Amino acid sequence: MRTLSLPDFDPIEVVRGALASFSATSDGNVHETNIRKIQEFYSRTELPPHTLKITLEDLSALREVEHLGNGYWLPTPTRAVSLDSDTSLLVSIAPTTELQRHFPSVRRVGLGRLVATAQVGCLPTQSLNSWRGTSDLDTPTWVRTQIQSAANVFRPSIAPVDIEAFSVKAASNRSRSARREPAWTSITNRRLSAWNGVSLFRTKLGPSQYRYFLGKLTSSRALLEGPAVADNLSMQYGLASLLGEPLTVLTRSQSMVMVVTLPLAVPRSVRRILSALCEADPKTYGYVWLCRQPECWPTIKSAFQELGCEIANYE
Repeated sequence: MRTLSLPDFDPIEVVRGALASFSATSDGNVHETNIRKIQEFYSRTELPPHTLKITLEDLSALREVEHLGNGYWLPTPTRAVSLDSDTSLLVSIAPTTELQRHFPSVRRVGLGRLVATAQVGCLPTQSLNSWRGTSDLDTPTWVRTQIQSAANVFRPSIAPVDIEAFSVKAASNRSRSARREPAWTSITNRRLSAWNGVSLFRTKLGPSQYRYFLGKLTSSRALLEGPAVADNLSMQYGLASLLGEPLTVLTRSQSMVMVVTLPLAVPRSVRRILSALCEADPKTYGYVWLCRQPECWPTIKSAFQELGCEIANYE
């Protein structure tokens, strides 16, 4: 039987091209495009149909396009996001080859495109924090604020039988140095991790779904339940830092590539920058990322530091 091979198309560039073409107007503006048009175009490439949804989600995460609902997508304005004095992230729905016609220094890194800042002085700009969707508070400070603001809202509650509490464990193996990872323990554990008496708890909603909330345990092990936690990833990173046991991001250099191993999935604002500037190892479900451009590492490292992580090299 003849082995079938896929065409040499990059899904994200295909969808960029389709959206750029379908949304353009004669007066230089853009309008929304319906998913059916994109699906029809995409089907001609013979790329797997399921990759279209993933690609649109990636473009939305990069903030190159916005989902308006009801199957309509709208490209966002082309703009530059400064990473440092020399390099910017170019956010645009235009395919990379089209951008290179106007800005010769444009190059792909991860799913995003880098450009020499000096070449895009004519473009609108957006701050890195604004593009990432972050505030001026680092994650540990945000967690401290969340806990302090909940001081008067803890109420007696019946502890579910499957309730678990967040903690940090030390882990190591032969090929890696000692590191800290998240762990979930029974509330019968007398050494429950707590900051100012407050812990992070979770209970199961389904096979892989949990409800997260802040809470306290009294001296008699009765549960006082506090507010729900929507961003449980940020809460875990920030709380570990406040406990003096920051989670460890491991790095090593391999053939001119920085390999980054995460202790836990990262919040959306950090994943956004990893997706733009790095390549995800497809076998690790988003836990290992490859940074091939040295000029990107300071920006990535800063994002991890804002999370409150410890960064350790294990070469």
